Amino acid sequence: MSRGLRPILLLCALAAGCGAEKPLIVIGAKGDTEQRLLGHLAALMVTSRLPVRVNRQFNLDGMEEGYRALLRGDLDICPGYADSLLTGVLHRRRPEGGPERAYRIARDTLDGRGIRLLAPLGFSRAGALLMRANEARRWGVRSISDLRGREGWWRAGFTPDFAARPDGWPGLSRAYGLAFHARLRHMAPGRLYASLARGVVEVIAGTASDGRIAALRLAVLKDDRGFFPPDEACLLVRARALDRFPALEVILGRLSGRITAEAMRRLNAAVEIEGRPAEAVAGEFLRDQGLIP
Repeated sequence: MSRGLRPILLLCALAAGCGAEKPLIVIGAKGDTEQRLLGHLAALMVTSRLPVRVNRQFNLDGMEEGYRALLRGDLDICPGYADSLLTGVLHRRRPEGGPERAYRIARDTLDGRGIRLLAPLGFSRAGALLMRANEARRWGVRSISDLRGREGWWRAGFTPDFAARPDGWPGLSRAYGLAFHARLRHMAPGRLYASLARGVVEVIAGTASDGRIAALRLAVLKDDRGFFPPDEACLLVRARALDRFPALEVILGRLSGRITAEAMRRLNAAVEIEGRPAEAVAGEFLRDQGLIP
């Protein structure tokens, strides 16, 4: 080995060793596009400001799994939605006073359990039932109430999370008198929209702001009984992670109020319609906002 090469190899070894010694932050998210984008946004904010490694676990079945993982210490950061956390995970009744009240109650409850709910990111994720637009027109279905009487021969696709949560399918079926149970299919978040577009199912539970709605020619059924509330998007952070990294709350807090509903639709569409990698889309947004170099 040449003498000139030895210093270079030594520096590489030292650099590798330093990298291996960096503390680890684990970020979890569900597998759907929006959650993966939010997970990448958090990861990029953290790595741009702190000398840490980030492990991305973007395969959670739902918020319940993320919440339990935060309690156990398996996750440090996880995106969520305040109203869904309050009713579906913490099993509290939805209060009067709108999304701000739901956020405050969820924040205070989680704070007592060692989890910090950061200020809302700036958009609400409103739930919705979706159909192919041509099928909705054919059958004259404009609202969720119009589905009644067709559940026996129409198939519905829901994520396991939505199918089980009290504020998901169980509550929706009671509110509207629907009975898809015998024709209900549980699907991973990434399969829902493609399955609807291919005709594998006739109805899915998604979100009204999803980037695939226009591209796949889907119809958003009117929530004529007001079942789906506004659901403020937030980041959940384990309190012990904040103890380890005091700057973490300030770093992630810079995202609060920066992601409008329109911006989230554009981010979703960039991944779902244009086929761009979620991490690249997240990075471009953060750089445009001046949040990372």
